[in-house]
Amino acid sequence: MGAVGFFFSMLAWSCSSSTNVPPETFNPGDASILFHPDSGSDANLVDSTVNVTPDVGAPVDASDAAAAGDGACSPEAGAGARACDGVCVNTLNDPKNCGGCGQQCDSLFATGALCAKGNCECGAPLVNCGQKCTDVTNDVDNCGLCGHGCQGAVCSSGLCAPSPVTNAAAGVIMDLAIDATSVYWTVAGAVYLKQFATPGSSPTVISPLSQVDPRGIAVDTTNVYWVDFASGEVAYTQILAPASTPTVLVQPLLKDAGPSPDQPIDVAVDANNVYWVDQGSGTVNEKPLRGGGAAIVLATGRNHPIAVTFDSKFVYWADHGTTQTGTGSINRVAIGQALGTVTPLATSQDQPEELTVDATSVYWTNRSNSGTVNGVPVGGGIVAVLASNQGGPHGVVVDSSWVYWTNYNDNMVKKAPLTGGSTYTLATLQHNPSAIAVDAKNVYWANQGDGSIWKVAK
Repeated sequence: MGAVGFFFSMLAWSCSSSTNVPPETFNPGDASILFHPDSGSDANLVDSTVNVTPDVGAPVDASDAAAAGDGACSPEAGAGARACDGVCVNTLNDPKNCGGCGQQCDSLFATGALCAKGNCECGAPLVNCGQKCTDVTNDVDNCGLCGHGCQGAVCSSGLCAPSPVTNAAAGVIMDLAIDATSVYWTVAGAVYLKQFATPGSSPTVISPLSQVDPRGIAVDTTNVYWVDFASGEVAYTQILAPASTPTVLVQPLLKDAGPSPDQPIDVAVDANNVYWVDQGSGTVNEKPLRGGGAAIVLATGRNHPIAVTFDSKFVYWADHGTTQTGTGSINRVAIGQALGTVTPLATSQDQPEELTVDATSVYWTNRSNSGTVNGVPVGGGIVAVLASNQGGPHGVVVDSSWVYWTNYNDNMVKKAPLTGGSTYTLATLQHNPSAIAVDAKNVYWANQGDGSIWKVAK
């Protein structure tokens, strides 16, 4: 260094020393370098720290990046910028470093995973099913939603293909029931049986064609039960004796006004009793299946009762009400108590149509447009709307996790979680679907529009 250079160097040190700033040793490998302005650039001679670091995508020195962490990326790189393997990346959207260095979305999901806000997600239309990005529009094991398998049927547009249980029949199907082997249903003039094991076969007539207007249907291990809306009878026949003369359990209760005004419309049966509701007399009724005991009226003065079910202690029913909005209700009464105490569970309902019960709650459909699917605790409480804005919901049934129903007006079969949440479509383009049943694998329903019965993986 010459004399002049040495002089200016000493002058700079002298100026710097006057501000009590200690001398710094420059290390070319440092990620941060302390520069001192000369005395002529700033009268106050304030320290100025400059972070000399790269933007996203730019390489950095690996050893310095490890020490500096996020500081290895410039502020302009934005939130989430971090040095990973010597390169500045954005951990908010980098699928190979999602939320942190080395956290690869493809190692969490098989294919199609994106990084969004530091979390691995499946890009639409893919859905995360068991840590695998899945196209639920055509996956036969996850059709429409994760875990919904089609049981060998095709999955298209998120729907498993339904299959016919019966072809279109002559007459309007009023109700259906199933057991382990067969489906049973009522139409004007007859009660039918169709075994699942013989697809394509013709149904068997269970009752003689002398029935006028059978409604409702229930099955136990040996018999099929129904009520006749026109004659007022409650009857049954043996499953293994098709077309035999049915046994009439109950004759019409009222016979004094010409044609019987009794109009039984729905029936249910447990191990001991048969229960039915009668629109003509406005009653809820019970009769022992054995021992010849007399029928008793559990409740009277009801407003167009339309559907009935039971549990171990109570009989539950829906009063449809009149066409005036909010005149329907859901009620219960104790089994075996003639004219017992009626407990309303839900009032001001709008045309309740069908109901069912499980260990905790009663569920029903309000058929008005737009209708609802609802639930209430069996002991009473707050009514929960499980689905709203439905197109004329009709039949309803539950299993341990889901509630299933038919939409008569918009020709759909749907389901929703019992705990609440999104609704899912199981079938579309039906013909006024009405009655519904469910077993361990399938949902069954009747199309009133063409007299057919279908099933689909539930």
